[in-house]
Amino acid sequence: MRIAVYAFNGVTMFHLAVPQMVFDEVPRQGLGQWTTVLFSDQAGHIRTTEGYSLGEIDGPSAAEEADIVVVPSWYDDERKPSDAFIDVLRRAHGRGATIVGLCLGAIPVADAPACMS
Repeated sequence: MRIAVYAFNGVTMFHLAVPQMVFDEVPRQGLGQWTTVLFSDQAGHIRTTEGYSLGEIDGPSAAEEADIVVVPSWYDDERKPSDAFIDVLRRAHGRGATIVGLCLGAIPVADAPACMS
């Protein structure tokens, strides 16, 4: 199982940590070979709300390989997701991935109605 968690500039460490802690418990318990990765609109670095710089973040292609795509939060200004991000969600859903919106992460999932059909 491969899980891709969306990360962006301004996300909180809490919102990134929770899905990683939950999904990474499976391999910690020896119950399977699950892998959790962070991805963003572009590969590289992001800065969290707390000021941490996180590097080695995968690009959108990580979502194309994932069985589960998690959007754990969304921007504080509640901006509309870009067409490119909506396409990432639609393509993942179209090939059978589960799309999960947690907390404010439900906003971009709701803006991608094709994901729900």
